[in-house]
Amino acid sequence: RMTTVFLIQGKATKDFEFDPTLKVEQKGKTFEGKASSMKNFTAGKVPKGESIQGMVELPEKVDLYEPFKVTLSGKTVEFRLNEDDVRDYGNR
Repeated sequence: RMTTVFLIQGKATKDFEFDPTLKVEQKGKTFEGKASSMKNFTAGKVPKGESIQGMVELPEKVDLYEPFKVTLSGKTVEFRLNEDDVRDYGNR
């Protein structure tokens, strides 16, 4: 329980270049994950209609009670999870 693992999956709606490098930023710290491909989760072109699926393990645990940003393939998303939703996962 000292790491964080993300399962990432989706279907390409257009051809695109995929970079499986995932970074998480939280409280001024940045963690880079180690990717494991399940399907098309490797660097390179992903054609429209193809699925991607992979897991990324971070070297440290993400505090789900605090906001964090995830960057994958050049796109960043910020997460601010509801405390009630997180409580059941024993994050603290």
